[in-house]
Amino acid sequence: MRQDTKNKIAELQSKVAKMKQELTNDIYAICEESTYKNSSLFSYNIDNLNRFIEYLNESAQRIQE
Repeated sequence: MRQDTKNKIAELQSKVAKMKQELTNDIYAICEESTYKNSSLFSYNIDNLNRFIEYLNESAQRIQE
């Protein structure tokens, strides 16, 4: 794999890691304003975000091997 591709992957992972905290905070803020039922439903977005990041990192590692 070319070094510039590896750099792009690293930049993407860094960008996603930074966005994770901001998005998580936004989701929690919405949950706090919602009813218990709606908050529980909406908070699944955090789980989905975490899964996305996990899969992104796994696939990045695999294609770099």
